[in-house]
Amino acid sequence: MRQNEPTEINARIARRLRAARTARRVTRPQLARRSGLSARTIERCEHERHRLTADELQQLAAALQLSVDHFVGACMLCGNA
Repeated sequence: MRQNEPTEINARIARRLRAARTARRVTRPQLARRSGLSARTIERCEHERHRLTADELQQLAAALQLSVDHFVGACMLCGNA
């Protein structure tokens, strides 16, 4: 696998990040201000073009008031998606 090639975990994080952000009606610029990351980084992550570091994922989770496990763990209600 090439370094920039998306993985299943990155795809899962991307889907869950976008779903959590839109469910809360938070724009990328708003999430950027809350998390300390750039709106561009958030956009790239949601489109699976950026692999988040553990620190970045923690910042996003905190900004959305979710646990890191929400993004990386199995989800029985969503078919592990």
